[in-house]
Amino acid sequence: MSRFRNNKATTAIDVCGKTPVSPVYAGLKTIMSNMSWTMKNNSSLPQEVKDCMNDYDSFSNNSSRDNRTQNFFSVTKEHEPKSSLVATTSRNGWIVSLGMLRLIATSILPISLKERYTNNHRGDKRKKETKSMDWVKPDYKTQREWFKLLDTIWFVKESNCDVIESTGTTATFMKSTANTRYGYRMNNAKKSPLGTLFVSKRYEATSWFNISRKCYYSNHSSQIWKRANEDYRSLRSEGIPYDTIMSEIAMSLD
Repeated sequence: MSRFRNNKATTAIDVCGKTPVSPVYAGLKTIMSNMSWTMKNNSSLPQEVKDCMNDYDSFSNNSSRDNRTQNFFSVTKEHEPKSSLVATTSRNGWIVSLGMLRLIATSILPISLKERYTNNHRGDKRKKETKSMDWVKPDYKTQREWFKLLDTIWFVKESNCDVIESTGTTATFMKSTANTRYGYRMNNAKKSPLGTLFVSKRYEATSWFNISRKCYYSNHSSQIWKRANEDYRSLRSEGIPYDTIMSEIAMSLD
């Protein structure tokens, strides 16, 4: 039973409690797992995000201790950035708000961009040609976790429920994957088909093709668009660059 339905002190709220784990949890899990020590300790990172990282660590540690524990991950529609834990002898849960997911993206991405510019492209001759970091932004096309986080944000935004909730065993949460690098998408998709599933209406194959053609046409080459015209689904596998991620976060606010 949902943690929210058990709380008699609160007004009744509508919980969508049959959401599959991997599509809504995997993106956030991968982002948190891939955080470098430098990024975690960056002085510009909001304290709310740092506290959320600690909650993720606690949730993950508690999930791995006992296979008999029921685990759940929930996202509320609250715009304020919030993160909290539920830990009992039989249940282990992590609850974040929609505002927190947005703050994670808008605060981590700029730090990540600078880190990639400094470390991943060490010695790149383009640094001598321009001081702009725009040429690094296409790197994010290969980082599927950000696309999956956007999918969760839009799925919650579109939902008629106040809260979406995913429940599962320890194994389910541990195996949850964002299929993070597109270069391995075919092999990983066979092993974890839910990792390639999009649950929001916005990122449904036809919908995203039309949005991209109208708003983000310059993101892809003519060859990619030719292939997408024959198979709408292929466009999602091309990923999305940095500026598009930030744009989609902003669009989700209306």
